[in-house]
Amino acid sequence: MVREAKDTKMRFANALFELCETKDINKITVSDVLRATRAAKQTFYNHFKDINDLIFFASMAHFEEDYARFYTEQGCLDIFNYVKKHRAFFRQLPRHEGQNCFRETHLAWLKSIYYTEALQGEPCEVSMQKHQLDAYLYGIVDLFMDWCTSDMAWSPEAIAKVIFDSKPPFLHCDPLPDAHLKRASGTSTYAFES
Repeated sequence: MVREAKDTKMRFANALFELCETKDINKITVSDVLRATRAAKQTFYNHFKDINDLIFFASMAHFEEDYARFYTEQGCLDIFNYVKKHRAFFRQLPRHEGQNCFRETHLAWLKSIYYTEALQGEPCEVSMQKHQLDAYLYGIVDLFMDWCTSDMAWSPEAIAKVIFDSKPPFLHCDPLPDAHLKRASGTSTYAFES
């Protein structure tokens, strides 16, 4: 059942990727996606609240498949190659407006993971780690968005190396073993509170 739901969601995401080849992301509607997939309206709403929910899912599906990608330079490279494969969608993602805009939602998602799993130690140490973590997370998200907006002018190898090499020292090992296991077991959520 879980695999079938994932396949259905990916069918909608793939339709969205294709629609972005010819249409502005902010003008794509649920009706457009339904026409492209020939799915029933209820099927869409069984999986997504609205088009913004689908856009966020499409932007995150590859990342949530395997959290180990976040911990190695090769994993980062795999992410950027995936993004290039879906260039038309990701190139428009920084311009996505309104509810679930990529930057704010992605930052909230990253913070929910890293704050819970990576911040440890005495209050003074945790405070310093949080500042380092914020600088890193805001930096990599903005760098990613700039890369997408520039039509991915840098090679995937260059952007992956910059992001991987800029990790704060306390993150150079896999800091989130429980976080990615929880999400892999199906307890992941796409809604975050600030």
